[in-house]
Amino acid sequence: MFALKHYPQRISGRELDIYLLRGWYRMGQNIFTTHFLCFGRDFYSAIWIRQDLQGYRFRKSLRKILRKNDQAFQVYARPALINTEREQLFQLYRRNFPGELAPTLLDALQDGGFTNIFNTYEIAIYDQDQLVGLSYFDLGEASAASITGIYHPDYQQQSLGFYTMLREIQFCQEQGIRYYYPGYVVPGYARFDYKARIGEVEYFDLANHSWRPYHLFNNGHTVQ
Repeated sequence: MFALKHYPQRISGRELDIYLLRGWYRMGQNIFTTHFLCFGRDFYSAIWIRQDLQGYRFRKSLRKILRKNDQAFQVYARPALINTEREQLFQLYRRNFPGELAPTLLDALQDGGFTNIFNTYEIAIYDQDQLVGLSYFDLGEASAASITGIYHPDYQQQSLGFYTMLREIQFCQEQGIRYYYPGYVVPGYARFDYKARIGEVEYFDLANHSWRPYHLFNNGHTVQ
């Protein structure tokens, strides 16, 4: 198994760009990379992906999701907050999540502390005055990384987790960000497939440490 983890005391936007370019990702206040993941007793390959936003346009099905939810909710893109309102939403989401999550939102994002070395923004979704969806993403100079998305269980049918990713992309385009990194997909484990729905994504080819069109990917590109 191959995995590395770094513990920077601070990280600039340019440094984050370089980490993301090399297939690294944020976990709490650390940054890591891995080639394998374990779910239950089985091991899977982690395939890092990104979306080039130069000339990017939402296809029809994505525009439909945006249009429908834009009409139904109030949405705010702004510097990240962690407060009681957000923690309560996280706990609702956590109780219904089919897997393991950190005990609190503060633990998930900041390892339980009050210092954030990343330039983190949020997409906050409100139904009237109720917070029903929330995502966090980090900005570099030319790149952005989607970190986590949560939503109220009563709104599962509205695809709010995916919708916040689309709104993150919109925000990045407005800011002139070139690359959007949604994390990894896992061949043979469908939970993460939604990340590749955002467009013609690229994947990080470990054989030559370069980014290639995802439609060229096959299981021969995984590391055994």
